[in-house]
Amino acid sequence: MLLCPDGRVATLFVGPDRPAGPGGSSSVPTVVVIDDDVAVDESFGQMLRAAGYEPHTEADCRSGLAYLETARPSALILDLHLPDESGLACLRRLRAQPAHRTLPVAILTGDYFLDEEVARELAALGARVFFKPVWEQDLIRIVEQLCGRQSAAKTGTPPPGGRS
Repeated sequence: MLLCPDGRVATLFVGPDRPAGPGGSSSVPTVVVIDDDVAVDESFGQMLRAAGYEPHTEADCRSGLAYLETARPSALILDLHLPDESGLACLRRLRAQPAHRTLPVAILTGDYFLDEEVARELAALGARVFFKPVWEQDLIRIVEQLCGRQSAAKTGTPPPGGRS
């Protein structure tokens, strides 16, 4: 069982996209990563799995949104620059889906010259922006904050490079 910092029980997932019913057998939060860099997908997947999460990766917005039509993950890690459209456009489309209006989202980007208008819209859409490179402890801290897990609350500090 996964408890939120406020004492509520977090949603349980069986496999990557089905909520567990009463007495469900899995309590592994699913984290979707949408990034076109295969090395990022693989390394983030390994880091998340080692930290007790169930990662699911997609390489572009179209396939990510297709997966999210039926999936109910705990959090989304989204690259800002994708091959088929921007991470901002992808997030707009995601937020148009009622099931994902409140899904916790982190934008991870190597774009250190992020336009202020883009940053404001990302924040208005409920996303937090973090800058690459992201080390394992940073990634886990970001995901813990997104999922509301206890250890993130204990640190009291945002991840390096993080913006809210």
